[in-house]
Amino acid sequence: MRGVIRNIFDDHLPTVLAEREGHDLSEREWRGVWCIATCRTAAQGTHILACPDGHGPVQEAFNSCHHRGCVQCGWPATQRWIERRQAQILHCAHIHTIWTMPDVFDPLWLYNRSTYTTLFFRACWETVQTLMADPRWCGARPGMLAVFQSWGDYTQRHPHIHAIVTAGGMDKDGHWQAPKHSFVICARVAMALFRGKMRAFILDGLADGSLSCPPNTTQAHWIQEANRQGLRKWNVHVQPPYAETGRVIRYIGAYLKRGPLSERRIEAYDGQTVRIAHKHSEKHNADNYELSGAECVRRLLLHMPEPWLHTSRAYGLYHPAAATMLTQARSQIQPAADASTACDTPPPAERPVSASPLCCPICGRRLYVHLRIHGGQSPPEEFRQQQRERAA
Repeated sequence: MRGVIRNIFDDHLPTVLAEREGHDLSEREWRGVWCIATCRTAAQGTHILACPDGHGPVQEAFNSCHHRGCVQCGWPATQRWIERRQAQILHCAHIHTIWTMPDVFDPLWLYNRSTYTTLFFRACWETVQTLMADPRWCGARPGMLAVFQSWGDYTQRHPHIHAIVTAGGMDKDGHWQAPKHSFVICARVAMALFRGKMRAFILDGLADGSLSCPPNTTQAHWIQEANRQGLRKWNVHVQPPYAETGRVIRYIGAYLKRGPLSERRIEAYDGQTVRIAHKHSEKHNADNYELSGAECVRRLLLHMPEPWLHTSRAYGLYHPAAATMLTQARSQIQPAADASTACDTPPPAERPVSASPLCCPICGRRLYVHLRIHGGQSPPEEFRQQQRERAA
């Protein structure tokens, strides 16, 4: 249903604004709303396409907003990320890990999105690095690709990190080392180490002021909560090693550049209720679920990405600074004899017609951008005031 999310925002954003009772949207939320409302319209500016050989008339089109929360224009960026990661990974077994924080810390994340997410990534990597560096496990430096997601299957608040880790790594002498155990990393040990590291980061952040306490809470409350959670089990999942790494990269990268909800998943919208198909229906009793229009807007606003916050990060062998070590590892890992297992990734998904590069009808060469006139990604005050008046 093309354009349906824009319609949902247009119909129900005033209701959400009225519920704020004088509390305006944050700049992060305003920017997301503006980009969704104006993507590929005159407000975002225009660009002129021309043939390199000068054939035919020039073509003018509206610019995309390129906002990471926009469902209309994020597909090409998502595909580019997936293709780059598939070209980067080693042809070796990987493990898929999922790291989740106790939901009692969600208010702390909401109030310190950038700092908290960075600490979350750091705790995951340091846990993997410590375990893989231990000679009892592997004694080497692995590669890890991690992606942060703030939503669950029902687009509810659910901060967690997906990370794929190489089943093996490079030792200090520059030799590839396979893991000592078939399971590579023990989930129970990883959980305990991750819990200790993340608790320490939270306590240190509260002490030095890098983490601010949400309204109506105190530092003593969060210290007590961190100590209480240190006695409980945290959710850390470590799946067995497998060779089909490309499938996981496509899974974790699917919504990296376009928000938690694609328009294809919206089955129906009657102006009041939104019926949304599950991404993985086999995990649920029903094929879809329903939200009110206002609740759908609330959840999408919740997941609007923080500006300049990197939600995908590379560590170890996959970090850009380790390019030389990655090349050495690639030369030592023999590709599988069967080409089908050496590269498990199928051809890239066929691009929709709207995303296909335009070509000259005469010579067939791809058109290039001859002139670009930029609009603005920050919403003007007139747009904000208009929405506030509709909510009044």
